[in-house]
Amino acid sequence: MLDTTLKTEHLILSPLTQKDAEFMFPIWANTEVTHFMDIDPFKEIKQAQDMIALFQQLILSDSAVRYKITYNNHIIGSAGYNEFTITNSGKSVEVGYELAKKYWRKGFGTELLNALCSYVFETLNCTEVTANIAPGNKASQNLVKKLNFKLISTDSEGDYIFSNIRK
Repeated sequence: MLDTTLKTEHLILSPLTQKDAEFMFPIWANTEVTHFMDIDPFKEIKQAQDMIALFQQLILSDSAVRYKITYNNHIIGSAGYNEFTITNSGKSVEVGYELAKKYWRKGFGTELLNALCSYVFETLNCTEVTANIAPGNKASQNLVKKLNFKLISTDSEGDYIFSNIRK
């Protein structure tokens, strides 16, 4: 169910494959991109290959997926579902994303996050989408707020947890 392709007006989101490592490596090696991620900037392409191999294992168990984000036939980042949980009020999923710096503040974050939310609400029948965002990451905080996410708490590492509940 997670091994699918999502299409928006400008973007195509499809599961990462090993062929994508050479395109993801420079994104994951960029210190500005990884500053608010839970990874250190990559130093060698093998790290990108290993990360993609992990994502490929997670998709087999339907527990998580990472999509490459393609714009005009160029990979510009990745996004996906990090963790599905069952709560008293239904199914919840955490989303995550990163874009190459050259694509920041061009509306792609809004477009891809809308697609991710629509898919899990409409197809997977989730009732909540969450995003964990570092306190200093004002751009991502503003993005999720624009899409009706509300700050609900902080996690043990001090990250803000934003939630969008299906009405």
